[in-house]
Amino acid sequence: MFGAGTAIGVSIFSVLQPAAEIAGSGLLVAVAIAALPMLFFAAVYAWLASAMPISGASYEWPRRFLSPFAGFAIAWLRILSNVGALVVLARVLANYLGMAIAVPAMPLIACALTGVFILNYIGVHVAARLQTALMLLLIAVLALLTACKPQPDFDARYDKAAKEIEARAKAMDASIAESAPQGLPDVGKPSNPAASSGE
Repeated sequence: MFGAGTAIGVSIFSVLQPAAEIAGSGLLVAVAIAALPMLFFAAVYAWLASAMPISGASYEWPRRFLSPFAGFAIAWLRILSNVGALVVLARVLANYLGMAIAVPAMPLIACALTGVFILNYIGVHVAARLQTALMLLLIAVLALLTACKPQPDFDARYDKAAKEIEARAKAMDASIAESAPQGLPDVGKPSNPAASSGE
């Protein structure tokens, strides 16, 4: 449950939203491409888990099949990666909460990480129960959002973007007009109006 909660929390709340802003509908293709190498990892894990179902597999498999040092190094890399995931999740919490309430980000991150430490200090079973409850809440919220099927207002987005482009174009024209030398005849217009009329 901890692994699932970390994976869903980091990927959905910290990666997909900014990626969707940049890639738009291309995000679906990017996610599909990124999923291809993960299929190989999933296949390897499934094969090893069926062949040797033991606890602490990410440590035991390298230790038995490679060397004790490999198991030691990979175990510590897993620990460091989980610490990094906690920092990312705390930052995401601060960003999302800051949209609703004016809260300073760094103190909130420090409080969130301290709270996680206190929960684990009290007992892993307490942290595991809270993780399970939060995971179920996350699944319920995602299911509710999926059931509601909110339709994005693409017309409003297009109108807003068109107005921004028009405003920038006008600002650019004004900037060019201000920087142009004064007193020069306009390009494409005859300097003598009488000559153009044939008089």
